[in-house]
Amino acid sequence: LDRISAPGEPCVVVGLSLGSLLATHLAVTHPERVSALVLLSNAFWLTAPFPAWALRAVDALGLPDFRLPKVAADIADPNARRTHLTYGEHPVHAAVAVERAGARMRSRLPDVQAPTLIVHGARDRVCPVANADRVAARLGTRDVRVVVLPQSRHIVTRDLERAAVAAELSRFLERFPS
Repeated sequence: LDRISAPGEPCVVVGLSLGSLLATHLAVTHPERVSALVLLSNAFWLTAPFPAWALRAVDALGLPDFRLPKVAADIADPNARRTHLTYGEHPVHAAVAVERAGARMRSRLPDVQAPTLIVHGARDRVCPVANADRVAARLGTRDVRVVVLPQSRHIVTRDLERAAVAAELSRFLERFPS
């Protein structure tokens, strides 16, 4: 935040997946510096590669870290999926950390006062599409727009409706001149 915005110069913070949790953290800990918030495929709750209850069990049992194979990025567009750089495995403890962060940040959603745009793919297999409405309902701001993309999966910025994502972002950002 210090690198992209000088004190007294608020900025718009955008986060995809885990980044949505980090962006929300900035919005609640530095509200004077965050003029607006964009949450793409937010990770406040997880579906895959591990359901939240399984991650909580791994965490509670103190199991050592292990990895599971990853088939491909969660992108419906076959060309984008083929060229998308991604990890070949799912490290379980990293997913546990995302689950913990999501739980912490869920309790802070009422503290978000910045105007917020939420974009989520309806076919997201990592973070449930219900996250979009769940988060919107818990935000402290009423200045919120939810956009669900019917054909897209998790990586909405590279998926079939990426042009719609860009258009939504452009419209939203026009409200906040730099």
